[in-house]
Amino acid sequence: MDPRPLLIITTRLPPQVCGIGTYSWLLHQHWPRDRQETRFLVLDGAASSIKNLNYPAISEFNAGARTLDRELDRAGVADVLLHYAGRAYHRFGCPWWLPSVLARWKRKSSAG
Repeated sequence: MDPRPLLIITTRLPPQVCGIGTYSWLLHQHWPRDRQETRFLVLDGAASSIKNLNYPAISEFNAGARTLDRELDRAGVADVLLHYAGRAYHRFGCPWWLPSVLARWKRKSSAG
C-alpha cells in the first residue's frame, strides 16, 4: 500500500449539485486504496459535504491561490488528483493562479 495520502482537488461535493464533484466522490468510493488516506480540497461547501457525507477530511479553498497553496503545503508529499473543467474554478474559464500554485507545490514536494 502506498503510504502517501491521496489529495483530490475538485469543485463541490454532494449535496451540492455539481457533476465534477459528484464524479470525484463516486471515484473516491471505488478507489482501490484505504479511504482514510484520502482528503478533498473543494471550491466551497465543505461544511455541508462533511455533514451530508459523514466524511471529515474535506477542506475548502474558495478559488483562492493562497488558501490552496497553504492546503497543499499542509499535505506535503501526496498524490494529487485535480478534477478540472473549464469555468469550474474561475467564472471566466481561466484560473490563471492554478498552474503556478501546483508548480510551486511540485517543486517543494517533488516526490508527490
